Amino acid sequence: MVTPYKYLIKNIEKKQKQLEYIIEKRFGKYMYPEITITYDLDRANALGTCRSTFMDDSYYHTISLNPELLNELKDRYINLVFVHEYAHAVVRDHFVNSKPHGKEFKHICSLFGISGKSTTDIAANSNILKTHPKKQKRIAYSCGCGYDHQVSTRMHNSILSGRARLCGKCKTRIFEISSKKQQIA
Repeated sequence: MVTPYKYLIKNIEKKQKQLEYIIEKRFGKYMYPEITITYDLDRANALGTCRSTFMDDSYYHTISLNPELLNELKDRYINLVFVHEYAHAVVRDHFVNSKPHGKEFKHICSLFGISGKSTTDIAANSNILKTHPKKQKRIAYSCGCGYDHQVSTRMHNSILSGRARLCGKCKTRIFEISSKKQQIA
């Protein structure tokens, strides 16, 4: 397992203090369950994750980061991926029954100076992800408004198992492009 550069770990600690200050200013308190940061994600699996556990009337959060991508993308990774995952922890602490990327999440992201969208765009700048043999294959899907959706194999399998996925623009169900051609024939 790759370990992150020490100066990047210090930069994450510094960024966390900045985010805590923003939350204290906005909500009047620090985030009080502990947030543990680990550097254990495999480069092909994820950019970052935030897992929350509820114990003793409060949440405990673990933010897992990808050390190879952190070393490669440096402060850009911290300012996008780490801040994105930290926003998930804040939302879990301060809002009840909110969606993972819902309006509350987007509000917290705007306080932190990021868009609140998926952080997968950062992967386009990564040579590690571009060349990794386990890089996820994308499958072409479409919807009622004709927008092309590129979904991961994982999402594709989820759709095949019966979970509907809707287009964010037209709110119609997306379908695999090759399936559409088969349906027409």
